[in-house]
Amino acid sequence: MRDFRASDPAAMADSPLRDTVRHFKETEKGVSSMCKELEKIVEEAETKGMEKGMEKGMEKGMEKGMATGIEKGMATGRLAQLHDLVKKGLLTLSTAAREAGMTEDAFRKAAML
Repeated sequence: MRDFRASDPAAMADSPLRDTVRHFKETEKGVSSMCKELEKIVEEAETKGMEKGMEKGMEKGMEKGMATGIEKGMATGRLAQLHDLVKKGLLTLSTAAREAGMTEDAFRKAAML
């Protein structure tokens, strides 16, 4: 167990482990091999992180789109109801416009009166 905590291969008692650690820490080929493996690990982690970020972004975008769609749908439905009440003579144009939070001209254009 002591060998696994040693940072210097010379302090290791187990010769196969010492030789392997020395190869990856002290030879050009070993260091190069270790760098390539670490680069792969980092790249995989970044890719997974980006994928998770994209998923979260898509979820947030869909939630926001749904909320906006519902909001617009409700506003359109309310405008249609007010329009119908004006057409039936149950509501004046000025009252309907005020209820819709619009000017009479804007209400007339939006409701196509």
